[in-house]
Amino acid sequence: MITIGIAVANDREREKLREDLVQTHAVRVLFACAMGEDGVQQFHKHAPELLLTDLQLTDSMSGIEMVLTIRKEVSRQPFICRASAVGENDWTAFLKAEIRTNYSLVCKECFATSSALLPLFDAVLCGKVLISEPIKAQLDAAQTAQKTSPLKLLNAEEQAVVTLLAQGQSNAQIARELGYHDERVISRINGRIYSCWGLNCERRIARLRAALIYLTGQLQQWNDG
Repeated sequence: MITIGIAVANDREREKLREDLVQTHAVRVLFACAMGEDGVQQFHKHAPELLLTDLQLTDSMSGIEMVLTIRKEVSRQPFICRASAVGENDWTAFLKAEIRTNYSLVCKECFATSSALLPLFDAVLCGKVLISEPIKAQLDAAQTAQKTSPLKLLNAEEQAVVTLLAQGQSNAQIARELGYHDERVISRINGRIYSCWGLNCERRIARLRAALIYLTGQLQQWNDG
């Protein structure tokens, strides 16, 4: 019997999927949640063999970001991520991570039932990589965009922060603007932006350079020698 954890935003969909999988008698669902942060906590508590998540969850952490957080400790944790075949999906975090094994990225519309998912479970647990064609097209488009725009290297949260940073706002002002109660959250997001854009220098200088990259729309070469 395969043990899994589920992260699905919609309450009705999540419960229906859980019941469908349990009725196969081939799967034991150890937890089912709606938020990425909750999924990380539940994983540490229950340690399922496989994670099944939707890309879009109800909090600021996406399904991919949830999995990547877990994979920092369990490097080859098998997972399946479902996303819509249409519309815009943010695959930035996935592309940054360069994951090689034990995962599948599939269209949610085609993998909504246990009959479709069970063969996928076995394949991913065996180390295979399976990507639906519409998702592969989204990944290819995202990779192309990343090569031309520094902003495409950032997730939506990071883009919102650097936009205000480039306007000259302080961390405290950005926190208020975006609804954060602690400006230290903005400082951590800034750190992710600097790392992504290769700004490995003193933070005051990195902040100025990040603003310049945003305003010019181009990554820069810096001569710090």
